Amino acid sequence: GKHPWKPIGHNANTTTKNYFAGNIDGQGFTIKGLYIESSASDTNVGFIGGFGGEAAKTTIIKNLNLEGEIIVSTCSNADIGTLIGFANDLQEITNCHSNVSINYTAVSDGTAHGNYLGGLVGRMKGTNIKNSSYSGTIIIAETATMKNGWGGLLGSYNSSTSGLTATIENCTFEGVINSHTTATLKYGSAIVGYANLSKGTTTIKNNIAKGSMSATTKPTYYGIWCDKTGGTVDISDNYTDHFTLDGEEQTKLHGAGTDPDTEPDPDPQPDDGITRVLCIGNSFTVDAVEDYLSPICRSVGKKVIIGYPYKGGTTLEQHMGYINSSTAIYNYRKIDEEGT
Repeated sequence: GKHPWKPIGHNANTTTKNYFAGNIDGQGFTIKGLYIESSASDTNVGFIGGFGGEAAKTTIIKNLNLEGEIIVSTCSNADIGTLIGFANDLQEITNCHSNVSINYTAVSDGTAHGNYLGGLVGRMKGTNIKNSSYSGTIIIAETATMKNGWGGLLGSYNSSTSGLTATIENCTFEGVINSHTTATLKYGSAIVGYANLSKGTTTIKNNIAKGSMSATTKPTYYGIWCDKTGGTVDISDNYTDHFTLDGEEQTKLHGAGTDPDTEPDPDPQPDDGITRVLCIGNSFTVDAVEDYLSPICRSVGKKVIIGYPYKGGTTLEQHMGYINSSTAIYNYRKIDEEGT
């Protein structure tokens, strides 16, 4: 049969403090056949159970891929993630990818247990997750009792320390989450489930939600983004890509008061029927704009304002050099909607 893996830093927590703390570079290799079965005494479940401590503040986990299965059937108050159960103030997790499934049946005793469940990381404090992904399948059984919920990448970010920050950036959820439990949960999301911040700050940016998520009993906060308590959550430039929620494709980011699409545009463009175009080039650009683009637009009744900085005889590589060095070398012309 399968030989269960004992997590590195097994049952480390803020009381025992027997965390694992060390750099891990997987060099792009994949650990296959990972198999974990939880026990009743587990406080964290994952390839790494608890990662943290003073030495962890400068440590990095990078370039690691995981494939396998985790069975959660008995633990009652644990942090559960395929890569790390509880990440306590390590410097960074980067370029790590998990295709480990989680079969969650714990615990069918009628008690609402306080497990935190995340596809990649169950719970974290003061940790940065970048350029990483979760593509496995999470199944929560009908009889499972829990009170918190899940996050496709991160179950919960938790901080009561002033100045402690965390970032989830350039990450992808492309897995499947099916929750069949009839228990009432606090949250269920594709990226970050819950930000329990009395003083800390979380930044969530440039992430993509793919895959799918469904729930028989909808959590109180249910969608792509998290609920939060206190602290600051900064969400920007995140996207969906054919992500489905209960079978319906989502084209709009949403979540409990944390949806960037619901915020007003701080600098809205006027709705005046005019298209504004910026062209950058050389003397050929001037000819193309003045002799062709502007007249063609006017001939079909299209109102266009064209601005075009240019420098004669300049190659594309030279343009990039000027832009990167902020060199003020261009002439500038503008044609309004009347062609003048």
